[in-house]
Amino acid sequence: MAEATHPARRTSSDASERLCWICLGSDIEQPQRAWSQPCKCKSSLRWVHETCLLAWVQEKSGPRVGKPIVCAACAHPYTIEQADSRVLTVLSSVDVAYRIYLHVVGLAGLGIAVTIVSTTYGAFVVHLVCGPVEGRRILLGHWSWRMWFGLSMIPLSLILSRSSTPVSLLPLLPVLATGNRDVLRLPSPELTLSLLPCLHILYGAVYDSVKSMILTNDQKPRLPVIPAEPPEGGEEDMVINGVADNDGNNLVDGVFGEMGEGRSMPRQCVGALLFPVVASYCGSFLGRFTIIRKYVPNFFHRTILGGGLLLVIKDASDLWYKYLTKKQIKSRKVVDYHGE
Repeated sequence: MAEATHPARRTSSDASERLCWICLGSDIEQPQRAWSQPCKCKSSLRWVHETCLLAWVQEKSGPRVGKPIVCAACAHPYTIEQADSRVLTVLSSVDVAYRIYLHVVGLAGLGIAVTIVSTTYGAFVVHLVCGPVEGRRILLGHWSWRMWFGLSMIPLSLILSRSSTPVSLLPLLPVLATGNRDVLRLPSPELTLSLLPCLHILYGAVYDSVKSMILTNDQKPRLPVIPAEPPEGGEEDMVINGVADNDGNNLVDGVFGEMGEGRSMPRQCVGALLFPVVASYCGSFLGRFTIIRKYVPNFFHRTILGGGLLLVIKDASDLWYKYLTKKQIKSRKVVDYHGE
């Protein structure tokens, strides 16, 4: 009596030239391995070793088969049979829930750590900028949710102050941090901080106007005249003539573009976070002069004045550097070769 064979397991007697599309093994090389035909593929892709296919499915799905595994060629879903266990199903559900719990706890811990660090830095900035007396008055009072929120938002506010888009929202932060306590008393640190973003917008507009006047090209680049019929040199001559008529302005724009790209995000963030420290030192230095102490007796306002002067000096130096760079580039010329 002939021995019955499983339909999914075929040996080398079923076909003469079968090739596994995973390991590229054939009947001749491995005659004893079981074969499978799990999808609608034809020709050389229809056959695959059963062990190779199971290993491939294991790699794609992991220990548990969740989403349907399809053929990489014809996209036909494989029919996979396996022993089912209720205990394994329960344990798998517990494992998934535990993974989600770990992600939630990790994100919550990261958020709490960032909040603590941001609040500590915010309290440091308040004490540094407002001075010991005013800083203690603000920090030793009742810490409401406004105080926690405002102090934790100080680092983000400093970083966002480098861009013009979110600046209009920043005046709300000091008010939220200190509540309604003495906001209308002049000249209070709260009101001064609330006015700083508006002054920043005004200063940015003035800076852009001055920068445009200083760095604007003397002559607008002349575009190449495109004739009705292409010239003898073709498109290359038009491009060369266009660059030549540009009076070197493309070189200037290219250099300034590279200079602008040099200000990376980490550099801007570090500069924004260090600015209150430098401004405080500048305010302390200005406090050494009697005339400044006479008209600006408050430490906080001297810090604001020192930071403003530092910002103006920095931007003026930057514009002067760019102007000298532009002047040097526009003075370049290629010297003719006259022989040795």
